Amino acid sequence: MAKGIRVNIENKGGFTPLYAAAQEGHVEVVKMLLKQPSIRISTGKMDWTPLHMAAYKGHVEVVKVFIAFFKGNHYSLSIVNKDMWTLLHAAAQEGHVAVVKVLLEQPSIEVNRKNKYGWTPLHIAAYRGHIEVVKTLLENKSIDINIQNDAICGHPGSYIPITTDDAKTVRLLLLENPLDQPDINVNLKNEYGWSPLHTAAHEGHVEVVKALLCAKDIRVNLGDYGGRTPLYLAAEKGHVAVVKALVEQSNINVNAKSIYGFTPLHIGSCKGHREVVKVLLGVKDILINTQNEGGYTPLKLAMIHKHPKCVTLLKIALKKL
Repeated sequence: MAKGIRVNIENKGGFTPLYAAAQEGHVEVVKMLLKQPSIRISTGKMDWTPLHMAAYKGHVEVVKVFIAFFKGNHYSLSIVNKDMWTLLHAAAQEGHVAVVKVLLEQPSIEVNRKNKYGWTPLHIAAYRGHIEVVKTLLENKSIDINIQNDAICGHPGSYIPITTDDAKTVRLLLLENPLDQPDINVNLKNEYGWSPLHTAAHEGHVEVVKALLCAKDIRVNLGDYGGRTPLYLAAEKGHVAVVKALVEQSNINVNAKSIYGFTPLHIGSCKGHREVVKVLLGVKDILINTQNEGGYTPLKLAMIHKHPKCVTLLKIALKKL
């Protein structure tokens, strides 16, 4: 390389030549630059090291070159950016399973390390639906499958896919874990008392709900801190397919009340969800005329909130009593 060349010069975007080469996956260029005595592994304005970017982009051969360089120069592979993203976070984010595998071979890589928001690589891979990365992470003996983050009310790793309707990832976490790991806690609550089933029901992700219902320890009648069950939340939001899936469970308590005495039928009637009300009225043990803490029945709430279709259904059901 020409004498006096500035190998660490940054452009207006904060890119050094090494950073640019790593981003684009130019292995031979990276090798050449790393041989320069004055080369710096800096973050610049981009906040990520060139190795972070190579991992993020999935350039596995570039990652291998950097790992060898880091080891030879006694650099730590535990480098993080200002948001505490590790190399493994970067690779997991984009689903680069080959890079994840290479990184996990390094003894210094911390598989359960959290970023600024409490997310581990497993949280991120699960949230993004990268099932092969999730599988690879689960094969690591040190993985903590029940670890909770900070950003989404303390949802555990198994919780994250539920907000994205990724039933395949949920099934993998719940049913296909091939390792001798502690059983995943499928009923683990967040700070509001919601379990994974609560969130899936609330969001209307029926395939995820079905996957969760296959878990042997699932508690279908678990109440949150307001006493609301998953069925209550599904009824409140009008997710009729979820309501159907839940009421098919042999141990479902269709009359479970919130702390204010609302049953799923109360809230479904109050919100005017005719199809939900129709499904609930078809359940053998449904209590049609029960009162909430304010003394209101489902029919009274439907009348107050002017939902004539629900009123009609409830009146017909009451006549059959």
